[in-house]
Amino acid sequence: MFFSCAALVLLYFFFGLFIFTGRDVSFRKNFFIKSKIETEQIILSIVIGVLFSISLFGIQSRLRVHAGADIILLMCLFSILIFLIVVLCISKASFILIIRKRLIHYVFILVVCTTLYLVPNRILVAIKFPNRPEIQKAYMEFLNNPDDKSVKEKLDVLLSEQYQN
Repeated sequence: MFFSCAALVLLYFFFGLFIFTGRDVSFRKNFFIKSKIETEQIILSIVIGVLFSISLFGIQSRLRVHAGADIILLMCLFSILIFLIVVLCISKASFILIIRKRLIHYVFILVVCTTLYLVPNRILVAIKFPNRPEIQKAYMEFLNNPDDKSVKEKLDVLLSEQYQN
């Protein structure tokens, strides 16, 4: 799952322009775009790609129960909502076309980000380590105090024991 999500993050980040323009793009001898694309559409497509990339990175971090994933997800939620409000307020026909074509993507990312943001860390840790309450406790201590070296060392010892068995 890690590699597929990382691949999507890179795909959306670097190729968001081609994915979200809503136009045909050809790669023949020379790169060219078959129909005229406005500068605003190019900027819009790049912003969408970056937002989706950051959102998928936040989803991946949250599923792996990393410290700070809540902040990334919250940032993604607000930025996507603000982006949609701004685009709908502009109400240019070309922007609405792009939004309509990718609406299911926006809704899916918003629902997943919101759901993962609302799920507490203890539940994610319990899912990740179902039969190891000592690791769950140590992981929760680490998430509450990520700068404490003794908690990190205790968690590392418990994790290394689990993965050696």
